[in-house]
Amino acid sequence: MELPTYLGRRAVAKTLHIDQERVERVLGPADAEVVAIGRDWPAWNVKRVLAFAYEGKVISPTAAPSRLYGASFAADRCSTLDHIIRPLLGEPEGIFQGAQGERPLWTGKAVNAALQLIEEARANGDRQFDRKRSREAIVATRQRNRAERVRAYQLRRLATLRKVSTQQPPKPRVIICQSLHHSADNLDYQRRHWR
Repeated sequence: MELPTYLGRRAVAKTLHIDQERVERVLGPADAEVVAIGRDWPAWNVKRVLAFAYEGKVISPTAAPSRLYGASFAADRCSTLDHIIRPLLGEPEGIFQGAQGERPLWTGKAVNAALQLIEEARANGDRQFDRKRSREAIVATRQRNRAERVRAYQLRRLATLRKVSTQQPPKPRVIICQSLHHSADNLDYQRRHWR
């Protein structure tokens, strides 16, 4: 079974060579609302977009726009991580082609079922669905070790610089001479003011 593919406003505008503001006026209302964290994105079915691009046909949407959810929204709603919740969501209901590439989409029923499973597991004391680090950058062991090596090197270098600075400053290697006066013929003036 072929999954329906949806395009975001920017991808539709690029396909049809129009401004993003004109997409809704040209194609009509969106086929789906892709729910993201903090914002809903309108999405149009690829078949409608290509029908208009190649044949000039404006196909009206068959039903009210469906609300589809990405894995990141479902994971945020369940307080877990994307790769943990994907097996619980099952097969995707559609694909969203946006600026960041293709992303699978699920209906609200799948997201709610995954949320119920996770809540039941947590109620039974299972912590496998918890975030290991909530909204923090996960630093790998190799990165930590490298950071420690770099910091140790910087501290050693700083210590050697401090030792050098306690010594007497080196003598200048350039001899600074006073420039001649504008009247180079006046030797008496030069002898009096020469340092």
